[in-house]
Amino acid sequence: MRIIFPYLKYDDDPYITVVNGKLYWIMDAYTVSDRFPVAERFDTPLGKLNYIRNSVKVVIDAYTGDVTYYIVDPADPIAQTYLYLFPELFRTEVPPEFAVHFRYPSTLFAIQSQVLCAYHVEQNESFYNGEDVWKIPEQIYGATNTLFKPYFILNLLDDQYRFSLIQPFTPVGKENLSSWLIAYYQNGPKLALKYIDKTSSSLGPLQVESLINQNDEVSRMLTLWGQKGSKVFRGNIQFLPFGKKILYLKPLFLESENTSIPQLAKLIAILDGKVYLANTFEDLIGQLFLNTGEDLTRIQALQKSISDAYRLYLQIEEYRLDGNLKAYQETVDKLGEELKKSVNSFE
Repeated sequence: MRIIFPYLKYDDDPYITVVNGKLYWIMDAYTVSDRFPVAERFDTPLGKLNYIRNSVKVVIDAYTGDVTYYIVDPADPIAQTYLYLFPELFRTEVPPEFAVHFRYPSTLFAIQSQVLCAYHVEQNESFYNGEDVWKIPEQIYGATNTLFKPYFILNLLDDQYRFSLIQPFTPVGKENLSSWLIAYYQNGPKLALKYIDKTSSSLGPLQVESLINQNDEVSRMLTLWGQKGSKVFRGNIQFLPFGKKILYLKPLFLESENTSIPQLAKLIAILDGKVYLANTFEDLIGQLFLNTGEDLTRIQALQKSISDAYRLYLQIEEYRLDGNLKAYQETVDKLGEELKKSVNSFE
């Protein structure tokens, strides 16, 4: 892409889709500048910028290598300039079968989250005085503190489940949760900012890590594993809006001295300040739903649906590796129906 049209910046995370039985790669491309008037410059993975828009989606045929550039933001003046200069390269009409697969790019979302830490305030005086400034929270990954990175979840927005990116925020100098940002792609990019009630005390990621460390059962396990010569590896925290509450998930892995392949040892969930431990995801869901008073039959049905969905996912991977596109697409459709069944069980 950088050779075909080097005037755009390209995302490092392309994703593959199936359209009409064929495989296509989709890559996000950005128009950028560091000279936009009256705008602060920020250090980003794409360089020092004060203007960025995801105005172009690049679709690549995985078999033939054919490349098509689609302009998806006609209001972008830089993209319109490129269209005027290179009319044979760009297209402005996106086929709907491709449009439904477009995602919100994670690189753009990470940059927007960084900027929003200071620019979310609405009062000039508050902004000038540096009041209510946020930061990207830290978590423990492995054995070191790292910044929380956005990731995709299935999130309920406007009574619909949407494939969304999520990023939590904490106040500067504090570790409690202040808000989170949601991004999804639905007929164009969409952003939604959710504030935490300032009178509440929602836990931030590092506070959750402290809660895990203070749990007696976790402490005993870590001590026991350490005596056996195993190395404990902490996975990424998953931050999930759970109705009106926040659910945190944290995997613990064990790595022996003789092999560098970590194995999942425990799954930890934190809800309402309480720590739950389980060996499998199904067991963890059972504990959480039993705690909220859900019917046991409904829990078992949900567990079965999740297990069936996982088996379909394994089949999809086999068909993908074998190049069986027909069976791949049919199984993807079955997986969609199974996930829909799981979602409906929450309603």
